[in-house]
Amino acid sequence: MENSIANMENIFLEIPIGNDVVEAIIDFAKSREASIVVMKGSGLVSDITLLQSDSRIPTYKLDGPFNVLSLAGVYLNPNCCRVPDHLIYDPLCTAFALQLSGSRAQVFGGVIGGKIIAASDIQISASLFKRPDFLRLVTTNGNVQVFEDDDVPTIVGDVDAGDGGVDGSESES
Repeated sequence: MENSIANMENIFLEIPIGNDVVEAIIDFAKSREASIVVMKGSGLVSDITLLQSDSRIPTYKLDGPFNVLSLAGVYLNPNCCRVPDHLIYDPLCTAFALQLSGSRAQVFGGVIGGKIIAASDIQISASLFKRPDFLRLVTTNGNVQVFEDDDVPTIVGDVDAGDGGVDGSESES
């Protein structure tokens, strides 16, 4: 795992007015042949599309401008890391969420499902990384186990299907 830390670089980005914020972040990561984790974003945004929470269909469109309270997300670049199949929920391995405040003190947010246009310069705090280690933490009866990508057991309820049963004994069919 030490090599992943050495391959991480903390960065600050400024995205100019009129640009699609998420597209600019992803394009920057691609140009550096890296993946990126956004930890914080601030500024004004407009023309926002959010996903409907139950169907993941882009449906909520907001004009703005709105103040960004929080912007966080990840883009896993498939050209610079092998993402384990069990971690892929979206073909682009991308998810960004934001919280916004409006002019009447309303606070709302969600998962970004389309464009989000910078209505002022947007400041982003992020980390670029290459060749990450993917680990899986499994909690069983209060005990935490760490598994490397290749030795992940199949968990069914509280039963480790790789061992044949709860106590590790083979069950008869």
